Amino acid sequence: MGRPSPHRPLPRGPAASSAPGPPAHPGRPDFRGAVRAPLPRGVKPMLATLVDRPFDRRGWAFEVKWDGYRTLAEIRNGRVRLYSRRGNDQNERFPTVAEALRGSSRDALFDGEIVALNSRGRPDFQKLQNARGPSEAPIVYYVFDVLYAAGHDLRGLPLRRRRAILERVLPVSPSVRLSEAVERAGRAFFRAAERSGLEGVLAKNLSSPYLPGVRSLDWLKIKTRKRQEAVIAGFTAPRGSRQFFGSLVLGVYTDGEMVYIGRVGTGFGQGRLEDVYGKMRTLVTDRCPFPRRPRIGLPVTWVEPRLVGEVEFAEWTAEGRMRQPVFVGLRDDKEARDVRRERARPASGTVEKRGPDVETRASLTHLDKVFWPEAGFTKGDLVEYYARMARWILPYLKDRPETLNRHPDGIAGKSFFQKDVTRTPPPPWVETVKIASGGRELEYLVCQDRDTLLYLANLGCIEINVWNSTFRQPDSPDYAVLDFDPVGTPFASVVEAVLAARTSLDEFGLPAFCKTSGGKGMHVYVPLLPRFSHEQARELAHLVCLLVHRRHPRLTSLRRNPDERKGRVYLDYLQNRREATMAAPYALRPREGAPISTPLAWKEVGPGLDPLDFNIRTVPERLADRGDPWADLFEKRLDLNEALARFEKWRRRRASSL
Repeated sequence: MGRPSPHRPLPRGPAASSAPGPPAHPGRPDFRGAVRAPLPRGVKPMLATLVDRPFDRRGWAFEVKWDGYRTLAEIRNGRVRLYSRRGNDQNERFPTVAEALRGSSRDALFDGEIVALNSRGRPDFQKLQNARGPSEAPIVYYVFDVLYAAGHDLRGLPLRRRRAILERVLPVSPSVRLSEAVERAGRAFFRAAERSGLEGVLAKNLSSPYLPGVRSLDWLKIKTRKRQEAVIAGFTAPRGSRQFFGSLVLGVYTDGEMVYIGRVGTGFGQGRLEDVYGKMRTLVTDRCPFPRRPRIGLPVTWVEPRLVGEVEFAEWTAEGRMRQPVFVGLRDDKEARDVRRERARPASGTVEKRGPDVETRASLTHLDKVFWPEAGFTKGDLVEYYARMARWILPYLKDRPETLNRHPDGIAGKSFFQKDVTRTPPPPWVETVKIASGGRELEYLVCQDRDTLLYLANLGCIEINVWNSTFRQPDSPDYAVLDFDPVGTPFASVVEAVLAARTSLDEFGLPAFCKTSGGKGMHVYVPLLPRFSHEQARELAHLVCLLVHRRHPRLTSLRRNPDERKGRVYLDYLQNRREATMAAPYALRPREGAPISTPLAWKEVGPGLDPLDFNIRTVPERLADRGDPWADLFEKRLDLNEALARFEKWRRRRASSL
């Protein structure tokens, strides 16, 4: 990587990025520091954050933002699989790219963008949309990252090292090219991209690891023109000689609801009109996708919100509409539910960011200390997560005594538990309560507000562990907990056991809520009226576990000794006791990848569920998009006497039938 010449603007166009031939820098790749591991499957691409202007910065690289389809290329034993951001196979659609990579002599995983080139050698998104198999327009895979090569997982290496390896292992050809980058001179590179009519520029921190599925502040995008992905919600009738439709009604998702952002009626040739209409007509519905019907002034035919388009426009109006929109094309590589309005961050504050921009009474220190070495997340990331998540997590912490699990040096350092806070008293605005425990009185911390939550994060409390009861009624739990803990079994077995438990709970009409543990297991909560003892809650959990085990003896176990339950899922009901703590909903866990103990909707619990999908970066966006599936947890409290009576009736019926 170098600096652009002042006499010749870069980039001159896609053809300038790389010429077919051998790797740009032949030689032996340097894999020092990379982890030897099997080739991963189904990796989700790292994502960039939109900023408002270009910048120059030492230690950053700048490259073309290609106008195409983001594609990962997995080469395993000579077989190639191209797949999109949604995980869809792309081999049949882009056979020339798959064939070009098939000659690679080593297993690898590349990240890049597939584009179609026009007669001037520029990316043409419309030509790419029309590409199905052999294409008249040249199809090129511009590769900008390597995640795996020759038995080494490279995602933990800094980008500068990954780029050096990429230059030595990428099998370049007319269909596969290296996406070149320049260092430091971002403004000049952006001006050259504007002159070349390109979509924009990507800026990347050369010290950053690769964070799958994360929209990072270490990767930034700067667009030469405003563009917005939009969900097609309906269409108006054509006028004059125009056929098929007049304009598309567009929306984006905000807090899980569709929000109207305007209409687009330009940018359509006859072929595109017919293609878009053909896809919409199968989705026609009487139901308006917007919770509040927008004022459009024309009759609208509504469609199910499944199709995603991309629109170029001049600016946003004060009402949140796109001014002078032009339709660019459909995107089948994006999920409609993931489409939200992109808001550019100020580049200056984003690039210089050293810690979270948080107003709090808590004293925040050492925010640049790395807490997750492999992923590179810092103490500042921990604080920022809990600052963003306070409104969601605090209802599950209110009035509940906590046992602090402190990791002052992150997950690789020593940790310790702390119940009594009298020796290291918190600030006076932090609430504490005195509770009798084991024959003596202990002073427990209670997290009642956002400032206290950030105080805990600054102490290194990565996870938040709370009682099953409040300090106001310490002997009466608010819920019973079923803990599903695998030993030598895949996560799919945990999911199977959880669904078996739900079947039994439904059979007796018991409310149940499920969440990932943030580790290898899952938790099921049964909310209770706080009128009963921990022993009674434990009896309920035990009965459910007994029933599940009797029905699924090869899948589950009630044995506490791990050696006696290998290969099965342990059904743990013993967490239902006074002073026992569990990781709270939305609590981070001190494990690599920064996973979150995440509440789920029951429809999400099934084959393909991956607990690592729920992490420090993805969960805040998930909540902003979908809301909290546990929002009514405490509105469905169970009368334990009624539940135990139902079990007794069932037991008697079963006994009489034998």
